[in-house]
Amino acid sequence: MSVMAAAGGGGGCVPPAGGSTQPRRSGYRVFADSRRASARTELAATGLFGPTDCAKVTVGAIARKLAEMWGELTPELRQEWEERADSEAAEKRKQQQEEEEQKREQKQQQQQQQQQ
Repeated sequence: MSVMAAAGGGGGCVPPAGGSTQPRRSGYRVFADSRRASARTELAATGLFGPTDCAKVTVGAIARKLAEMWGELTPELRQEWEERADSEAAEKRKQQQEEEEQKREQKQQQQQQQQQ
């Protein structure tokens, strides 16, 4: 057993009660996910990666292009993307709560059936 495991740390991630272990996606991540395909196409059209072949565009080049596109946004537009990220996070929390409630109801129904 490692020293970390013996000390009770590093042995795995225990999700918090009623929550996800995944952090909220940032406005940049929401922006990047929605613009990735267009960035790839735009880079492929430059001819730097061969004759308009999107498959040869590197991940690093796409990341740089997305960062450049994000940098060109006004603060107001960036704030809109942050609000979209907040909205997505709220929707995800709501969905998780609904799923947990359904599981509780199913468990209660099973317990009631077993008692009968």
